Amino acid sequence: AFEREVAKVLKASHANKRGVVVHGGGEAIAGVVKAIGPDAIVMANQQYGTVIVRRERIDAVEAN
Repeated sequence: AFEREVAKVLKASHANKRGVVVHGGGEAIAGVVKAIGPDAIVMANQQYGTVIVRRERIDAVEAN
């Protein structure tokens, strides 16, 4: 259930070009989802052009 809900939020961010905050390993990473792979998410934000997050490390996702 968790994986399915996280995937829904990430796909909506990708489709609508809306930002999300991904929490994992005690860190919070804000950005827009650029691509969703089977084991990683590619994001971009103002500070870094590309941020790659392993899906297995995601503890929570925030979105509007």
